[in-house]
Amino acid sequence: MRFESALKVVRLLKTAIGQPLSIRAICQAIDLSYQPTYKHVRSLEREGVIRTDKQGREVRCELTACAATSLWLGLVSVAERRELLAQGGALAEVAASAAECAHQTHAGADLVIALRPARASQEPKGTLLAIVPEDGNHLVRDLRRCCTPDIRLESLTQEAFCERMQRPFERNPLLAESVVLAGEQQFWTLAFAAETPAPEPAPAQPMVRSRRQHAPTPPTAPRPRPRPRQAPASPTRPASDDDVLFVD
Repeated sequence: MRFESALKVVRLLKTAIGQPLSIRAICQAIDLSYQPTYKHVRSLEREGVIRTDKQGREVRCELTACAATSLWLGLVSVAERRELLAQGGALAEVAASAAECAHQTHAGADLVIALRPARASQEPKGTLLAIVPEDGNHLVRDLRRCCTPDIRLESLTQEAFCERMQRPFERNPLLAESVVLAGEQQFWTLAFAAETPAPEPAPAQPMVRSRRQHAPTPPTAPRPRPRPRQAPASPTRPASDDDVLFVD
């Protein structure tokens, strides 16, 4: 599996979160023939990153919510950030300032920054999303200095961000359009935390009364069979003188 091509597949599915794509649509989007694209999809499916569903003659693909997917999307975020910074312009300047601010003020805090560009002819031009801890007001003040008048700053706690991720009409566009500037793995882990089902509790075991354990009885020797009784012998008559035979 070629890393660059597989990353393109994951990146395309990220931009279409909530809308499964067929393998042929992926081929056309990333400009790759069907056979290598099919191999990349199967390899990512074995890793648990992609879930496939065959509908008629088409095989549709979508991302799963797991740790392996968070790792791949973290690499996608790094590539998107580099492209945004290379483009230049107002968004690139804000992104560079926010990333530098996160690097200087992170200091062990769980800070996540994402930039969501606005669609054409919309004001403001973008939204800078900051996911900060409960005591992260100083981080918000530092990020506010990085924003320009046409960039809106929105700060959320991790709990509030997870609650937003439970609403698909807000979750899917936010994940598809945002470019993560800092805390890539944390961002995708929090995004998928609301979708990952909680483990089912184990069924309760029935109460069984314990029975008293008796020591096993040793085996007894077999009883000897009784011998058959014999009839008593008839008493013999004592010999007398008449019974004596004299021979001359």
